[in-house]
Amino acid sequence: MAYDRRTHKAVLFGGYNGRQDLGDTWLWDGTTSTWTQVTPGHSPSAVTGPMVFTDPNGRVDEFGGFDGQLYEGRMWQWMAPIGKSCIPLCFLMLALRQRLASTLMPSE
Repeated sequence: MAYDRRTHKAVLFGGYNGRQDLGDTWLWDGTTSTWTQVTPGHSPSAVTGPMVFTDPNGRVDEFGGFDGQLYEGRMWQWMAPIGKSCIPLCFLMLALRQRLASTLMPSE
């Protein structure tokens, strides 16, 4: 769960209900003390334990999680209130991985 500074709501994604991984998204409105389930047009796959955090621009990002067999390596960004959807940041992650790999293991 992370706080979206643009909408002033907390965003909760994923989890585990004791039987299966969850892929639902909920918003917490502290002013009305209500949870609202939202259904984005695009969303990460159901996982448990994703890292959800607020980036320096106030946007909520979600990375990774466990789908029951594998650890995900994808990153998504919550884009509410613009269409209430998530966008994949896969290309950003690929670029960061390549840069990190070249930094840690420079070619000779």
